[in-house]
Amino acid sequence: MSAGRVSLPRAFVLLAGILLGTAVQAAPLYRIIDLGLLPGGHGSQAAAINRYGEVAGSAVTRHGVLRAVRWRPGHPPRNLGLLPGGHNSRGFGINVRGEVTGETGLRTGAERAFIWSPRHGLRDLGTLGGRNSVGFGVNAHGAVTGTADTRKGHGHAFVWRPRHGMRDLGTLGGTSSDGIAINGYGDIVGQSRTRSGSMRAFIWTAQRGMTDLGTLGGRNSNATAIDERGAVTGAADTSGGTSHAFLWTPDDGMRDLGSLGGTSTGLGVNGRDEVVGMSMTANGGMRAFVWTPATGMRALDGLIPRGSGWTLVMASAVNSRGQIVGVGSYRGEERAFLLTPLASPDRFRPVAEHTH
Repeated sequence: MSAGRVSLPRAFVLLAGILLGTAVQAAPLYRIIDLGLLPGGHGSQAAAINRYGEVAGSAVTRHGVLRAVRWRPGHPPRNLGLLPGGHNSRGFGINVRGEVTGETGLRTGAERAFIWSPRHGLRDLGTLGGRNSVGFGVNAHGAVTGTADTRKGHGHAFVWRPRHGMRDLGTLGGTSSDGIAINGYGDIVGQSRTRSGSMRAFIWTAQRGMTDLGTLGGRNSNATAIDERGAVTGAADTSGGTSHAFLWTPDDGMRDLGSLGGTSTGLGVNGRDEVVGMSMTANGGMRAFVWTPATGMRALDGLIPRGSGWTLVMASAVNSRGQIVGVGSYRGEERAFLLTPLASPDRFRPVAEHTH
């Protein structure tokens, strides 16, 4: 995208490469599955999951090149290929029809947003008149949100619809914005620069346009996921100068979800107000977490079977069944994982919520 900006999901991919130690174990609440690799490949990343357990992400080929992939339950990852002139690709979002959105890196150095469908394959979504674009989220109707360069070279959040093409969603007064997630009603969340230069989480609706969601008392915030009820998660600066995961709802506004000892970011939310993401710990490590209203924030490392061999670094999405996908370290390699609850998350025993 525009020079000097790194969009959130790309930062997640970079952070996911950090390999860490293990966490304190508790009684397992999830079964963990390795989502697998492309033939001869050596790494994978899960970014999104739909209600049927289909997963979108990326995997490394035997030639060391990243490809967008789709996992289906009981099947190996499917390489989604490339747009014409492409040399790599990443998958970031998936909908209930199994359609995937992401980006293809072209040999010219440009990047292009795509939508992939099982029936039609890859389709280039174009730009807002500039050079680059990337798709981050796709809803049940095939509407995509992401970021695209304008003629002036600024990256703006967009919505793309199959019969209408790409629409610029504008900004909160600054020069840039990113559309990160979209729900079935077409509500979009992301981040935008303001006139003052701060970065703010926003929600965009067709009726109201773009609305600033505020912060936790600090300067900046970003939004990364939205559910069908309009609940939003992301990260926001606190008045104490750190950044914490939040849960925002239309009725209650923004709630600080705390952390595991350092900064934290919410990356996924479902209709039961379960939030997943990643958090730094007090000793400087990074851990995937799940937060529920009953339990507060818990490191997922402590909720899978003891001796699994996994270190869970980032939880990127959670579906309505409570299944979680993300990135971890397994046998010294970055691997995509799927967690399935062994019991209803509502039965989790409450614990003290982390607020450091």
